[in-house]
Order: sequence, then structure tokens, then C-alpha cells
Amino acid sequence: METEFKQLLDRKKNIDDVNTYFHDHIDILIDMVNYGSWLIPRAYDSSKKDMEAAIVIGVLLKQVITMIDSVEIQISNASIFPAFLQSRAAFEASLYIDWIIKEESGKKANYYYVFNLLDQRKWALRLIKGTAQQQKFQNDIKELIIFSKLDFDKDKELANKQLEEINKILNQPVFKQIYEQFEVIYKKGKREPNWYTPILQNGSLGIIARAVGRYPQYLFYYDKGSKVMHSSSYTDHIKFSKKDNKIIFEPIRYLNDIDYLFRYSMQMIVHTYSSIIKKYRAGEVNNYIKKYTKDWRNYCLNIPGVNYKSA
Repeated sequence: METEFKQLLDRKKNIDDVNTYFHDHIDILIDMVNYGSWLIPRAYDSSKKDMEAAIVIGVLLKQVITMIDSVEIQISNASIFPAFLQSRAAFEASLYIDWIIKEESGKKANYYYVFNLLDQRKWALRLIKGTAQQQKFQNDIKELIIFSKLDFDKDKELANKQLEEINKILNQPVFKQIYEQFEVIYKKGKREPNWYTPILQNGSLGIIARAVGRYPQYLFYYDKGSKVMHSSSYTDHIKFSKKDNKIIFEPIRYLNDIDYLFRYSMQMIVHTYSSIIKKYRAGEVNNYIKKYTKDWRNYCLNIPGVNYKSA
């Protein structure tokens, strides 16, 4: 078993630092996630139990909570930089929640559902011999080791059954028009659409953020997560020394930007719960405000930062 190169990866020191300086904030993040785990069944119980509720509560709210739970796990292990990916994913789901419940909720939820059905349909077609999708898929992955382990004959029956079920749903009047809109976009073939593409045409997540009044958060927070996602920033990994023109490698685990991550995650989950409660549990608004004020606000507003000095 290899030992870590301490100058780049010192797990114990950084985890100890997190426990020493951010123990209370981690506890609050855990409390927020715990609160959300109860909010899911409460909100759904108060909903119309329709497609909107299934997507907004069962998918998107759960996505937010799942991602913040992952953020807490990563912070507790001093893995700060990668945790921005989970916060980014949670923020995206949070924007979708606000955008869906703002207006035309049922319509937007249906588009989300059909888009996911089409994705499942695509994978079913890839497993059925003779389809154009299977031939292209077979050619695209032929260099992967996994290709030799795929049994298309074995999976054909299951794929055909799944395809039949999906097509039956897509041909229902409530979904057929949406399905046909996506088909037009797919045939153009320029790029893979998002679930909201037929509604917004050439819209983007930034337009959604602006529509729900959260564009400043999108600019400040989402951009950070995107740079982590797409490996588009060198400054999180290396720095150039002005004295001797050497490269300084940043540690794999360290606490830089931990305050930024806490603030991003806490503000976003507090906002998300507020949106859900106002929509589905209006009678709980005052209790939620009391919960935030008594248990969370002080920690959300007072997050210590970390500064490293070069040795």
C-alpha cells in the first residue's frame, strides 16, 4: 500500500483542522439535511400527488438534499475543492424548483418527465440489434473493454419490453406533443437538448436563474462549480512563483474556500426549503422562520475563512 506524499496530501492534518475550526458548521449542515429528509414526505403529503409534485419534491428537492448531504461528507473529510461539484448540482436543481413552481408547473414537469423517458428510450434502442442507435453505439464503444462483456442478445428482451412501455407512455395525448417537439430538436442534431429546451428555445440555465430572480447567485456560485466540473481553472491546482519562476502545486486536500462553500450550500438549501414550504406547506412558514432564526442563522452568517501562507 502506497503512503501519501504529505506535501500534497495530508489527510489527517486537514481533517483535524476541519474538526477543530468547523465542527459546529458541519453539525448545522447535518441538521439542515435531516430537516430536508422530513420535508420530502411532509411536502408530498400536502401536494396534489401529481406529476408536478413527483418531479419537484420526489426528484428535485431530493436531489438538492442528496447533494448537500454529499457536501457535508466531503467537508468533513477536508475535500473542499471537489465538493463544489455537488453544490453546483444542488443549485441547478434548486433553480429548476423555483422555475417550475413559478408558473405552468404541470407543463414544465411533463417536459422534464418526457425528456427523461426519451433518455431511457435511447438506451433501450442501443441494446436492440438492428436499430440505428445500436449500430452507432456499437461502433462508438468498440474500443472499450466493457464492449466485449455486453450481451446484446441477453438484454434484447428486456430492452424491447422497456421500449414498448416507454412508447406507450409517450403516445399518451398529454405527452405526445412534447415528445414530438423533442424529436424535431433531435433530428436537427446540432447538440443534445436540455429538458427545458422546447420551452425556452435557445434558453439556458442563466436565463432560468434570471427568471426566478437568482442571477447574482448564478454568477457568483455556479461559475465556481462549473470551473471545477470542466477543469477550466489552473489556479486551483498550481501557482507561479514570482521570485524564481517555479510552479507551486496546491495540496489535494486543503481548506481554501471552505467558507465560500459553506455559504453557497447553506444559503441555497435555506432558500430551497423556503420555496417548497411556501408552495406545499404554507402553514409551516412561521415555524420554518423560527427554525432558521434559532438554529441556523448565526452559523449561516458567521463562517470563518482560512488563509494559507507559503512556507
